Amino acid sequence: MKAVILAGGEGTRLRPLTHTRPKSLIPILNRPMIDYTLDYFKDCVDEIIFAAGHMVDELRAYLSTIPEGSHVEVVAEEAPLGTGGAVKNVEDLLDEPFIVFNGDIISSFSMKDFITFAEDKGGVGSISLYPSSHPEDYGVVELGDGQRIVRFVEKPSPEEAFSNLINAGAYYLDPKILDLMEPAKFVSMEREVFPQIIDDGFFGYEFEGYWVDVGKMDTYLEAIRTLLQVHGSRFIGESDIGEQVKVEEPVCVGPGSIMRDGVLGPNSSLGKGCRIEGASIGNSVLFDGVTVGRGVEITDSVLGMNVKIEDNCIIKGCVMADGTTIGEGQELSNEKVGMR
Repeated sequence: MKAVILAGGEGTRLRPLTHTRPKSLIPILNRPMIDYTLDYFKDCVDEIIFAAGHMVDELRAYLSTIPEGSHVEVVAEEAPLGTGGAVKNVEDLLDEPFIVFNGDIISSFSMKDFITFAEDKGGVGSISLYPSSHPEDYGVVELGDGQRIVRFVEKPSPEEAFSNLINAGAYYLDPKILDLMEPAKFVSMEREVFPQIIDDGFFGYEFEGYWVDVGKMDTYLEAIRTLLQVHGSRFIGESDIGEQVKVEEPVCVGPGSIMRDGVLGPNSSLGKGCRIEGASIGNSVLFDGVTVGRGVEITDSVLGMNVKIEDNCIIKGCVMADGTTIGEGQELSNEKVGMR
């Protein structure tokens, strides 16, 4: 079986982090997000096709380093094509039922169980569904008998959301669905294709647990928090968290990181080789090589690679580009630092 991973977006809502890396390589607990995507397909997919459109060379370079397993190919989009157009763009590689998967999902979803469900149901295809407290932000689905989809509306207004079941970003599709899309055109599969196939045997696979769409900064931090709360703290390799540090778990600490004093956590992640003299770090993510001075407070923030925070700074709700330096005594709140 083949899988198409949708990874064409520029990650505009995650800037400035995506100025220097594709969204799929943003680290989540010291692993690039793409690793979590690949985990879904272990032992159930033979070939993975990345439909990519932003920093494609960086994506290819990373994929060249992964262990052998499923065959992985990257197909570049010259212009944004939407979910349907991206799949149509790789049509020549799809000659049997295939998977489509959004590459920015962190969840408890089981790909093996989904494939079994879809093969049993038949029809033109199946999609994954998850109960949401804000369904109007996604495609909303109504199920009938036998898990058959009887209505699908993409991002209805809040008062028109008729269900709490949302499209959770995994599709099992028959190749004949490709006939409903024009080549080299921007096509939204959710808006233009799915409503057309309701009567052709279209099914919904419900699952529970956790599901996070890592499309913006607050959901990125939500993904960190969710994984830590579900799986607990992680201390990766050797690190040096001093006895003077109050650790409020869950936290993740990367190899070679040193923290001498202060408070770490909860729901916080340190990358590889961070150096922290004395700080309070809560609900925040520090990428590799971040340096933090004394008397610093960091909350609800994301600091890119090699960021330097000098003494006595207060950082709240901020995102900082790789290589940013914040001088001594500064107070920043709800800022994106290093935007281009």
